[in-house]
Amino acid sequence: MRIHRTVAVVTGVIIAAATHAVQAQTVPAGYEAEAVVTGLSQPTTMAFLGPDELFVLEKVTGRVRHVDLTTNPPTITTALTLAVDGDFEKGLLGIALHPNWPDLARVFLYYTNPGGHPVTGHRIERYTWNGTSLVNPVIIQEIPAGGAGNHNGGIILFGPDAKLYAIIGDLNRNEKTQNYESSPTLTRTSVIFRWNIGGATPNDNPFDTAGWEEFYAYGIRNSFGMTFDPLTGDLWDTENGPNTYDEVNRIVPGGNSGWEDIMGPDSRDPQDVDDLLMIENATYVDPAFSWFNTEAPTGIVFIDSCRWEHDIRYDCFVATNNNGKLYHFKPNAERTGFALTGGLADLVFDPGDNISEINWGFSFGNPTDLEIGPDGYLYVVGIGTGIIYRVRPEHPMGDINQNGIVGNADRTQFINLLLTREEEPDPPEDDVAQGDFDGNGVVDGDDIPCFVESFFMDD
Repeated sequence: MRIHRTVAVVTGVIIAAATHAVQAQTVPAGYEAEAVVTGLSQPTTMAFLGPDELFVLEKVTGRVRHVDLTTNPPTITTALTLAVDGDFEKGLLGIALHPNWPDLARVFLYYTNPGGHPVTGHRIERYTWNGTSLVNPVIIQEIPAGGAGNHNGGIILFGPDAKLYAIIGDLNRNEKTQNYESSPTLTRTSVIFRWNIGGATPNDNPFDTAGWEEFYAYGIRNSFGMTFDPLTGDLWDTENGPNTYDEVNRIVPGGNSGWEDIMGPDSRDPQDVDDLLMIENATYVDPAFSWFNTEAPTGIVFIDSCRWEHDIRYDCFVATNNNGKLYHFKPNAERTGFALTGGLADLVFDPGDNISEINWGFSFGNPTDLEIGPDGYLYVVGIGTGIIYRVRPEHPMGDINQNGIVGNADRTQFINLLLTREEEPDPPEDDVAQGDFDGNGVVDGDDIPCFVESFFMDD
């Protein structure tokens, strides 16, 4: 099952950036970036329907765009137009496909309802895809919208447990889920929800306290990215601080992310865990990484693809809105955080730190979403440019004959490497490198599943 993600928008920054000239993307040697879809109006997020088609959401127009990648240029049509309140950070923000897609062609959308009020201003609806349009809407949940128009969250996705997760920011509230112990008010803000597919609350959610049952985590200021680690099943998010300490977090069940008392590591905050409202079963965990100066992290994804070399596969990538960058993080051995060195060993990017260890890509047009496509490559939504970019290795794993694709000639060479790996003379090192998916120095039976996966992506 492929997990589908979505991202909300830091609109005030992005609209200004949209008037800037489009710059060429910069990625490391051995990789290439290209614009594969252009001409979109403030795209927020995407979801792949299959190998050559996807949905893209447009924030203000309320259009769900269907993109056919088999034509050049891609054919873009409109599957649905919703009336939305697109002011500031509101609008058409989130999409997730049913976990049994495509057998159940159901599409879930998160948007700001223009006729709603502060209690029901955001709506999650389910639609049926009939091949040309999204039809038959069913309301799954209605949740608050902020009067100020920001900190709306908007991310929805299905987890490996087939539950529906959704995130909403604090809507500028100062209440219980923002760690105000003295507040008598509990609202559905600053939280990650966890529901059954139809919107009911599962009986195995972490909180039993009355009114908290549908929450998976709380204490979240605002988030523009959420994903699951494909190896551990752990939930991760990105969170935006007020003016310091944007974060990347591993979210544990019952997690209290600390807002408003703590942003960044607990050790750096004048308040500490004792100041948090810790209801029964709540847990505080420090961020996996923080930026001291705000960069507005948005999309987050793990490279779950046999296309990429073994020493980057399953690593974490994070996009930041304010500077159009892609950051690359290598998880620690337990996959509970990141393994960093030098000035970043304290897991904070402070002014003056050498950031080259995690810098990876530049000039991606205010990115708001990251996805691994069915072809195994990384796709980036640039809301400021109206472009979807694709990032790929110039020679994906399995491309033994170095022509940019994995085809029949590579299959023959791969089989030869399997048969001759113990014989002399040794095969060329480059051939072995392109067939050695697990990085153990030889091409052997353990590499077969990944070669087959990579081969059929180009079939």
